[in-house]
Amino acid sequence: MPAIADAETPLIIILSSVSLLGVAIAYLRRHLAQRDDRGRGVVTAQFSVPTGYNLLEAGDLVDRPTTAVAAQLVSLAVRGKLRILDFPVSAGRGGYTLQLLTYKGVDAQERQLLEALFPGLAVGGVRELGVVDRALAAVLRTCPSASRASVTSRGWRSSVVALGGKRIALGMAVVLVPLLVIFGAVVLSGGSGQLGKVLPFVGIAAICIYLANRFAAATADLTDAGAEQRDHLKGMKVYLRLTEADRLRLLSSGSAVDTVKLVKRYEKLLPFAVLWGVERDWAQELVALYKQGAPTPDWLMSRGEFSAKGFAAAVGGLVGSVAKSTARPDGR
Repeated sequence: MPAIADAETPLIIILSSVSLLGVAIAYLRRHLAQRDDRGRGVVTAQFSVPTGYNLLEAGDLVDRPTTAVAAQLVSLAVRGKLRILDFPVSAGRGGYTLQLLTYKGVDAQERQLLEALFPGLAVGGVRELGVVDRALAAVLRTCPSASRASVTSRGWRSSVVALGGKRIALGMAVVLVPLLVIFGAVVLSGGSGQLGKVLPFVGIAAICIYLANRFAAATADLTDAGAEQRDHLKGMKVYLRLTEADRLRLLSSGSAVDTVKLVKRYEKLLPFAVLWGVERDWAQELVALYKQGAPTPDWLMSRGEFSAKGFAAAVGGLVGSVAKSTARPDGR
């Protein structure tokens, strides 16, 4: 029996090491390997709003699906499709209310989002945010996968199978299966009642091979064209974080900047500020322009008078309300 125990120990060490090391290598290969096209490699400030795709798709391009829905709602509001009310329309309900103004001029994915919010697309209809809504949450959670499919259909992502990862999983199987057979033979040589020692290691090996294979699953990587769009969106983030003087210098090119035209441009950039998580700072930039005489936004309404603090809080609070409406009822 001591001889059998001495033989078991190194086999257990080898089985455990191969299993865990294989999973670790597969995981690191998945997460550290360069997959997306590198693009230009240099991101420069961009102030032009990209055309031809929506904020949900933009969220997929820059891997920010959690803020993409809120950014899309702000985009629809700025474009006159929605009105945002920073108060509930019924007692004890959500913190924000959306009102449908029109669904004309929206793309297919935007229309699907509007239909989820306003069944039947009744113009003038309202939908409160900031409350847990099982049906709405189920629809909103499908937005990332729909956006991924749309971006892929445009040729901005392509399905790539990690053959190296598949080889890791296969190599683990080639090594672990014979080791398990040997381990079983050694254990059983001590008596048939020892089989219980083998089963846990069979389970561990099977789970580790499965995980390694999962880490090698196909990924939807950005193509060169997709990386170009991603870099433009990253350039917008750079622009959003510039100082006011630097932004005005890029926009004016030596000529005077009209405040009304500037605020319209800045409002168009607000959804991208929401996408990048800098909406409160950008809202303050807008407020500064409103104070210079530009018309206050008709797409966002408050019960009280328009104020800088209220506007920034409303834009920022909308993001949290969307997140709450998207959450599962059980909190997961």
